[in-house]
Amino acid sequence: MQAGAARSRIWTTGLAVLALSTLVAPRPAQADGPVTPQQCSAAYDHAQVLRRDRKLRAAREQLVLCSQSKCPGVITADCGPWLREVEGGLPSVVFVARDAAGNDVPALKVSMDGTALTSRLSGDPLDVDPGEHTFTLEPEHGSAVTLKLLINMGEKNRLVQVAIREPAAAAPPPVEPAPASGTKRGSLVPGIVVGALGLASLGASIGLYVSANSGIDGLRTTCAPHCNPDDVSTLRTRGVISDVAFGVGIAALGGAGLMILLRPTEKADAPAHELAAGARLILAPTAGGGIGGIAARF
Repeated sequence: MQAGAARSRIWTTGLAVLALSTLVAPRPAQADGPVTPQQCSAAYDHAQVLRRDRKLRAAREQLVLCSQSKCPGVITADCGPWLREVEGGLPSVVFVARDAAGNDVPALKVSMDGTALTSRLSGDPLDVDPGEHTFTLEPEHGSAVTLKLLINMGEKNRLVQVAIREPAAAAPPPVEPAPASGTKRGSLVPGIVVGALGLASLGASIGLYVSANSGIDGLRTTCAPHCNPDDVSTLRTRGVISDVAFGVGIAALGGAGLMILLRPTEKADAPAHELAAGARLILAPTAGGGIGGIAARF
């Protein structure tokens, strides 16, 4: 009877402590520090919520705390088996990062859903929670890599290989085009100018021809054969100049065609003054009529 009464008092005391600690619910202590019954109870409750939400890494920390020998027996009786169950289902991932040359890249920060897992790869597995997660791997040099992985419950040492790309090289400054060199065909300007002068000469020739013939017809009807010799000489001079201008015009047009077709080559980088070209029509009266010619430089 006395033994049964003592055992009943122990259970009643334990339940009272558990109820009191649940109401107070202080912040759980670290596993490596002093632990109180209240902290054991809080870790006990918190671990159950974390297990339900599949946050196994955080649940393991709470179960390590509440399974210590300093916690009440009614708590450690559950926390111990739960801890073994969580550790058995806790997945782990091994990241392997290599650059384009196949070299390992250990200097890599790894985070899961924004929470840092490690600041450098060591080859050891990283404990992660089951479910779908976004992993970000940030090298010291190069572009960050983002992965979405579905982690299965109890999946141990899953190997994930990642290719690290080198940072893009800066674009080289634009290269100014080199000045053109070599040779090129001569300008069309001289030929066009000579052709225009030829057309002008033909126009003048036609005008003088019409004027001279009209004047001669007038003399024939008014004063022939006793017309003023000066008038007759003037009309004849116009006719001669007309013939000369006509010949010059034809020659100029022919010369213009040859200048365009047979224009010489020039140095592409020659100074501008060396490329200048021009042409002019020369007409000069003589004792018996007149002379004409073309002077051009190209």
